Amino acid sequence: MKEEEPENYLTESYGLLDDKPLCGELADKQSTVYMLTSALSYLLIGLNYVLRMVCIKMVDWIAFPTETERLTNTTLVTFFV
Repeated sequence: MKEEEPENYLTESYGLLDDKPLCGELADKQSTVYMLTSALSYLLIGLNYVLRMVCIKMVDWIAFPTETERLTNTTLVTFFV
């Protein structure tokens, strides 16, 4: 319908009983879902970054005697978190 009636397809009810604009409602729901999934993705990226930095700081605080032990434990803790 977007190709056939580009100027009013968002406001047309297409014979529905409640006269709601079918395509407009679908477009609103699609944009809402897109915004929520994008926000969730960025929230998870931020949370993972914060958790990773906390793990690295905690392992550094322990002060392992060698760099190899520190890197090994940093990798293990970050992986499990």
